[in-house]
Amino acid sequence: METEAITTETTAAEEVTAEITSEPLPAEAEAPETLSPAFADETTAVESASDLPEKSSAEALVDEFRRLEELNKEYSQFRELFPDMSISELPDEVLDSVKGGVPLTAACALYKLRRTVAAAKATAVNESNEKLSSGDVKKAPVNYLTIEEIREMSPGEVKNNYPLILESLKNQNIN
Repeated sequence: METEAITTETTAAEEVTAEITSEPLPAEAEAPETLSPAFADETTAVESASDLPEKSSAEALVDEFRRLEELNKEYSQFRELFPDMSISELPDEVLDSVKGGVPLTAACALYKLRRTVAAAKATAVNESNEKLSSGDVKKAPVNYLTIEEIREMSPGEVKNNYPLILESLKNQNIN
């Protein structure tokens, strides 16, 4: 009974493989002549894997077709989630993650999250520094009056400049 099931499954697999290999691959599934930088190393790794056992041409085509389907699926997800990003302009951090085996969409999401967290930290530090700051350097400096200038003022000038006189006396530490 088990032998019959295995034989039937094997026969069905052989028929599917024969159908796949007898038909040429569609033009959309063929590998592009120039791959994006994110996937260039993957092709090199597949081609240079000499320690793998030799596969028949049908198995190799099926494997290549599946790999291309996965790349297409990953690219579609990337376009859906990050329509404003271009693969040719991905930062090195994302490309290194993809080379390390992280899916493209996950690598981009991590990159954006890290940038958001870094921006939030920078904003918090800037706000903290602003509170500790002595003030804006570009503001016009207050010209305080000297004691001699105050003594030489007429009573009308003293009345008109009274707030400035008080501020000037505070800054000169006069008791």
